[in-house]
Amino acid sequence: MCKAVIPRLISKQTRYSWAETKLRELEPIARSRVVFDVGAGMAPMRGASEKAGFVWLGFDLEPKVRGVSKWDLSGCCPKRDEKAGIVLLMDVLEHLENPGIGLDHVADVLDEEGYLLLSTPNPRWSHSRLNVLFTGFLACFTRQDLAANHHVFPVWPHILEHMLKRRFFEILEWCQLRGRTDVPKPVLQAHYPLRVVKALLCRLIETVDPSASSMDYAVLAKKVG
Repeated sequence: MCKAVIPRLISKQTRYSWAETKLRELEPIARSRVVFDVGAGMAPMRGASEKAGFVWLGFDLEPKVRGVSKWDLSGCCPKRDEKAGIVLLMDVLEHLENPGIGLDHVADVLDEEGYLLLSTPNPRWSHSRLNVLFTGFLACFTRQDLAANHHVFPVWPHILEHMLKRRFFEILEWCQLRGRTDVPKPVLQAHYPLRVVKALLCRLIETVDPSASSMDYAVLAKKVG
């Protein structure tokens, strides 16, 4: 079990490339060959799941492509006779008004010793901290994000750890995605110096607190109860 809430790894990967890597790593040990992709959207993980040797089943609150079934995580999965070896929750929890209930229903569909791969915006991100300082709002959780993306639940790492423990998940890996803040390359723009100052402030925050180093973070957890 991860004893600290600070993610262990910092990676330049996106949530999808990270999940694809984990699927390949889990392929030899997953007890079930079925992947439930919850919040599948336009199904970007279908190809990666099938390439890794899994049967992919997609779900979404509002299905947008063929092959994706409707599932509101406030209720039980419509495919109650199917168990998944792996569940993908790629940037889903922050959209849920009752994330604990959603995780209950996710745990219900996982096979014994099944795996959960999830990602979410990082509220500890250095840019979020500066945003709070000047606007009072976390990045990704502004009024605009609420209206456009229905971001309603900032998923603090220690809160997520608590929620997963209560549902008998063992956290195997924390990974911060997209890496540390880069200093912008020189350009002939009036606001370029301000961009550099902001980037340097973010780098300073990230040096003091490595958990601030990424816009998103991801978790690999295993069902143990």
